[in-house]
Amino acid sequence: MREQLVQHVEIIPIEFIVRNIATGSLTKRLGIPEGTVLEKPLLEYCYKKDELNDPLISKEHIFSFGWATESEIKLIDKMTLRINDLLSGMFRGIGIKLVDF
Repeated sequence: MREQLVQHVEIIPIEFIVRNIATGSLTKRLGIPEGTVLEKPLLEYCYKKDELNDPLISKEHIFSFGWATESEIKLIDKMTLRINDLLSGMFRGIGIKLVDF
């Protein structure tokens, strides 16, 4: 017999973006040359709201509006950067640059 454990979760309305190389909206917003390799991964946060085109937000927005706690963001940041490390290494092994995700 197959079993599945299902847990009700509350969705955090935030998109977490990791950038390794400047491209796309980052270069347009800040006037940085396309393809600039970043010294370390850059984490960005967007409010997931389609009708607002997922605007860029700060950690202060996240905490002020109660979308997530400081400890939740610290954990997600840590996990996101670890995933970036793993994917970057895996992709590098097959000749692909991980620009962002």
